[in-house]
Order: sequence, then C-alpha cells, then structure tokens
Amino acid sequence: MRQLLTLLFLMTFGVAIAQIPSCPGNGFGGNSEVTISSISPQIHYPDSAGEAPVAIYVSAFQTTAVGTLEPYYDLEYSWDFGDNSPTGQGTIAHPVDGMVQSANTDQRGPEACYLYETPGTYQITLTVRGWDGSNYISTSTSKSVTISAWSGQDRYVDPISGDDLNDGLSVATPWQTWTQAISWINGGNNRRVLFKRGTTVDVSATLTTKKSGIRMGAYGVGSDPVLMTNSGLSASRTIFLNGTNQNVTDHVYQDLVFDGNNVSGALFFAYADPSGSVERMVFADCTLQNGNNEGLIITTGSGTKQAFLVWECDFHANQTAKQSFVPADNPYVAVIGGHFDGGNGNALLDHHMYINHCDHTVIRWVTFGQSVNRNFCLNMNAPSYQEDFEYCLIDGCDITGTNNGIDFSNGNNDNTGHFRKAIVQNCQIHDLTTGNQGFGVFGYSVKDVAIRDNHFFNNPINDIYILDTDVQYRVYRNKFYTPATMPHDAVSVISGQQGYFYHNLFYTDATSNTTHMYGDFSVNYQIDYNTYWSPSIALPFQPTNPWQSMNFASWQGLGFDLNGSQINPAFPDPGNGDFGQSPTSDFTYVTNGLQVSFTDQSSGNPMGWPLTYAWDFGDASALNTSSSPVYDYAAAGQFDVMLTVSNSCGSHASTQILNLQSAGCLGDFNNDNSVDTVDLLSFLGGIGCVDFCAFDLDNDGIANTSDLLIFLGLFGTQC
Repeated sequence: MRQLLTLLFLMTFGVAIAQIPSCPGNGFGGNSEVTISSISPQIHYPDSAGEAPVAIYVSAFQTTAVGTLEPYYDLEYSWDFGDNSPTGQGTIAHPVDGMVQSANTDQRGPEACYLYETPGTYQITLTVRGWDGSNYISTSTSKSVTISAWSGQDRYVDPISGDDLNDGLSVATPWQTWTQAISWINGGNNRRVLFKRGTTVDVSATLTTKKSGIRMGAYGVGSDPVLMTNSGLSASRTIFLNGTNQNVTDHVYQDLVFDGNNVSGALFFAYADPSGSVERMVFADCTLQNGNNEGLIITTGSGTKQAFLVWECDFHANQTAKQSFVPADNPYVAVIGGHFDGGNGNALLDHHMYINHCDHTVIRWVTFGQSVNRNFCLNMNAPSYQEDFEYCLIDGCDITGTNNGIDFSNGNNDNTGHFRKAIVQNCQIHDLTTGNQGFGVFGYSVKDVAIRDNHFFNNPINDIYILDTDVQYRVYRNKFYTPATMPHDAVSVISGQQGYFYHNLFYTDATSNTTHMYGDFSVNYQIDYNTYWSPSIALPFQPTNPWQSMNFASWQGLGFDLNGSQINPAFPDPGNGDFGQSPTSDFTYVTNGLQVSFTDQSSGNPMGWPLTYAWDFGDASALNTSSSPVYDYAAAGQFDVMLTVSNSCGSHASTQILNLQSAGCLGDFNNDNSVDTVDLLSFLGGIGCVDFCAFDLDNDGIANTSDLLIFLGLFGTQC
C-alpha cells in the first residue's frame, strides 16, 4: 500500500474518537543510547521581571554535555518554577493519561513557559539528566525572576446595573458599556478593565489600540463574563492591536469568554509593521468561540513580535472558521493546556493551530477535538526564504479529530526553510480521518526531529512520513498499533534519509498491505532494540533496493534489530489507546534473627519509568516505601508480607509468608554481627545442654541451626 504526497490533499470526512489510555510514555525523557559523562545546564529567558500576571518563557537550548553533540535531544530536562503561592498550585489534567500535572513542577523538555500570578521573587530551577551507560547523572542550575504587583489603574464594568455616569472606580460605582471601557483604555497606558461575572457585554465596537500595559479580566462571583460581538459590528475583529509606528506590549486577557457571534472575523488581531512591534501578550483561562472566517487569534505583519502565551484556554470554532490560533514570525510562543475543536473551512489549508515560523515554541498538554473539516491539528509552518524554524516542542497532547496530525512543512514544500531541533513527545496521535488522509507526523522541510514516547493508533495512512531527503530521524520508545480495518505502513522512509529507531513497539492486527518498516533503508540507519508483532503477516518488512517483502530473520540479515525481537507486547486495549506495561511485583528476603532484609525483584517496568513501592510487613506497622528495606520485627511469628509496585500504567502486588522463629534469649554472643550456630552453642552451653547439639535431628546429613531449634522445641527450652 503505497502513498504519494498528492494523497494528502484529497478531502475526506469522519473521525473516530478514542478513549484516554492508562499510561504515558517512558519516565526518562532523554536518549539512553548515548553515554553522557558531564552536563553543563543553562537557562535562557527573554524576560526576568514584570507585573503580575507575567508569562516567563525559558529554554535550555544553550545546555552542553560531554558525550553528545545533540544535548537538546539526548538529555532530559525538568523545570521547577518555584511558585509555592496559592495560584502556583494550579493543575492541568494530562490529555493522554488523565494524570494531574502541575505547570509549576511537572514541565519536561528543553522548552517551557509559566504564568506567575502572585508578586514575589522566584527561583526557576532546571534539572538535566543523562545516561552514562549504567546510571543516571543529573545537574541543576537556577535563575531568579521578580514579579511585581499590578501598579496601573482599574475600572469596573457591570452591563446590568452599571452606569457610564459613574466613576467606574469600584464595584459599587461601575460603568455599564463596552464603549465607555474601551474609550478609557485608549486614554493611556497601564489600564485594567474588570467585567462583572455572570454578565454578557455588548461588544458594539472594535477596540483598536496602540496602548501598552493593558489588562482585561473579571470580578465578582459566578461564570466568566461574556464579551459578545454585536451582530451589527461592521469591523471584522473584536480587538485589534495596531503596532503601526508603535511598540505595543504587555497585554493580558484573563477569565473571559470571547464570543464572535458568527460576526467577528478574528476575535483578536495583532499587527506590527516594520516601524512597530507587538510583544508580551497573554490569554489565560479564556474561552474563544464562534469567530468567523480567519480564526480566533492571529498575529501578523512584518514588525517585531515575540512572547505570546495561551494558558488553559478553550477554542471552539464555528462552521465557517479556519485557523483557531495563528502566531507568525514570533519567537517564544507557548500554548499550555486547553482545548481546540470545531471548524469547517478548507480541508486542504485549515488547521486548529497554524504556527508560522515561531522559534522557541512549546505546545503542552493540549487536547485537540473533532472538527467538521480540518487538515492538520498542528501545522508547524516554516518559512520559504532560507530561514530555519528552530526549537519546537510538542509535549503531552491528544492529537485527533482532524484529517491529519502534525505537519512540519513550509508553504512551498521545498528545502528553503527547515525545521531544526523539533521534538514530539508523550503524545497520542490517533483516529485520524479514514480514507485517503490520515498521516500522524508528516513533513516536508525537516532537517532533524525527535519523535519519542508517543502512542500511534488507528491511523489509516502512515504514522510517520517525512519527505525530505536529508532529514535526521530520532525515533524511540514509541508504540504503534495498526488495526485490521486500517492496514498501512507504520513508518515510511525515502532515499537519502538517515537516523535511528530504538526501543519502539510495533503491533498490527492487519492481514495484508501492512508493514512495520517500509522504504529505502540503508547503512544510514541505526535500527535496534525494537519489538515487533504481526501474527497475521509473515513478511512485515519491505525495504527497497531491490523492493522485497521479508521476515524478521531477513530484516536482521540486513544488520537491523540484532537486539530486537518478535514478541507479543500484550497491549491491553491498543485500539482504545491502552498500551499497558504495568510492572510485576516480586521479592526475596534473608532473615537474621528478627531482622529481615528484603530485596525487590520486580520486573516489567520499562527502563527509566518512575516506580513506587509499598511494603506491608504484615504486623500492622506503617507501609514502607523503600525499594529494598531492612526491617526489625518486634516478635517472632508468621507474617504475610506484601509488596505492591506501581508505575503510571498500574500496580501489581505479590505476597509471601514469612515465618520467624523466636531466638529466645539468643544473642550475638561472639560479637560477629550475626546470630548463628556459634551463638546457639554458647546459649546451650549456658543452660547445660551443649552435648545435644551434635544430633542430626532433621536427618538432612548435617547438624546445624535447624537441629538445634528442633532440639530446643523437643525439650521445651524457653527464655
């Protein structure tokens, strides 16, 4: 089953929605196939101060390490933004596994962004881990940021009980109309308007502004206020930031519902000409819905633009909308949390997100929902003028509901602008449109990319298909599932490409027209440690030169997967995204009187996954969370010892019966740090029955501790 690029542009409809799986990708986020001996972490940020709320973007792209030329890919990065304030304890549900994530402490990968809402001085800590061949090594570094309290002016608006003749200075004397509010905003910088919760504001005019330090938010209790575009609004936008001959900066919109009422062409439109700029914009905890034509948020123009954060926002496009979020030529773009769905538009060109040449981009914990007609969930568009798009991280997203998943391409599908340092990790990419579309990760302008710790399932075309002849692949720890109803080639490569494929799991229920690996594989590839399972396909590999289908032995004959295997991975329910891999508990122990040394022997936990332990020693004591504890029992007896081990996929418990014989008044008489036969002889000598210790009472051919214990039992010796 061969696909040409032209198939990408055929229109199809219909999307299946999968259930949330039970566990994410691997615990170690870096590459375990390199050997790192030292790490020099570096934190880079464009801003280190501001008035709350403030978005702080960070990147580890300047980090170096001994043992790799690609530390951006090969190391694991963890961020702690040091925010212990009440607002810093907010959490986001991971779209892939449902586990609660803290944006303050749980962001992983070389790019991150955080919204500080409480004034204070905070330490941002970056911890970088690498694999030295046998153990993890890690190094941390920190930088501080200072967040000041809002120092601007406030005005209040209540569209029900307010009056524009009021001063608007308090909740007791609010204004009433949108026009009064935006007139005041345009009167100066550093101004904030707060709308009363539970109300709907009639947006009867476009806010066109060149002012900086602008805030819009909510006050009171109840639902977020709705900014409803008036059906008679002649302009095609609700808010227009006009960076013409002006540097417009520091806008924050929070806790608002923007409703375009099927009138507004763009709920928010930012423009900057060469003589001006638009910088430092935040949308936080907002809903943007029912925009028309061009989308919900768009930035454009040839002037300077940077630092654009969308934080926990929901986007719901109507039946005529095109893109939902479109930043252009904008370094430091972040979308953290939130949901995108809906939209019709053009199946060939329209997307939930259209990220156009934005260096240092992070898309994290975003759920992409069903649309009537979209091409890609994420179109990561590189320019076509000899300029590269660098440092892009897509992490922990649920990517479905459209014709295709992620596109790394430029407008001309040529090699005049490349993606470099692009990472797709911890996502599930699934149930894309059936028919002639359904690519998981697609690209045509990619220089290098890492695709790791993702789940691909129920996609009708290729899970990975990149058309550049000079791309460098880094594909590892992914899980691929091909159902019988959607036969396809999981990974398809072309001549001239290179890279490595390590520790992936490939599973197919298809009976024909399906391969795990298809294309022009050559000496440019390192392919090893992968697991394959295709019970109904005898020849699941099809490399070129010459074209031939082959089995696993022949595949190994080409030098690939010499440490690989054909083993059923026993995924619990891959068609619904459950790839399992919970651990299997087991342990051994050694007794020394009433002291017992336990050793964990659990298996099945993938390398690097966080594993937790819970030991129940059977004596009503508190659970012990060590991996291999040493425990002192208070008295002899029989105990049911249970070890429960858990990872993000699940838990497993095992139990063993432990019999501890009383040592009576035995002790370590000879001070050799153990209670043994010599001590028993000393004990027996002390009570006048040393001669009996030589009898082999249990007939095992040797007189030892067991015989002495039997002897003591026979003669009723007690202490």
